[in-house]
Amino acid sequence: MKLILLKISSLIVLAGFIFFVLYAQEPKRVEKSVLEDTVAAAADDGECEKATSKDLKRLYGLNEADYDYAILYQPVSNMDVTEVLIVSLKDETQKETVKEAAETRLETQKKNFDGYGTDQLETLKSAVIYAEGCYVCYFAGESAKDTFSAFKKTVEVR
Repeated sequence: MKLILLKISSLIVLAGFIFFVLYAQEPKRVEKSVLEDTVAAAADDGECEKATSKDLKRLYGLNEADYDYAILYQPVSNMDVTEVLIVSLKDETQKETVKEAAETRLETQKKNFDGYGTDQLETLKSAVIYAEGCYVCYFAGESAKDTFSAFKKTVEVR
């Protein structure tokens, strides 16, 4: 009886491992230019513009040179919250730092619009922070979910 239970539990563990290997894929690493084109097309609502490495440092406290690459689109107007950040990490140890920077940026934006920017606060409620594999991303704005979907499709995340 114990032998049968042992065989059954071994098969269950093996099946779980096979499922994990087949279906728990991490996003593939994509060249910066490909993601820039994808993001620009998905977020092309005229409310954001490509930012510089100085803007990345100012808004997130991150140094672009520390990462494989960083893509940042920031709001054109101070009254807008449309923003896209995609950071391709050099290694997994950087993930938590970048994720915390994105979370801090989201909280800062919420505080900035608290009390008078009700439309912006509602928009920020649907912001997306994603940290998986070699990427950490932050998507905010009216097209945040569409931009995130385009990103996922580009890096083939299931």
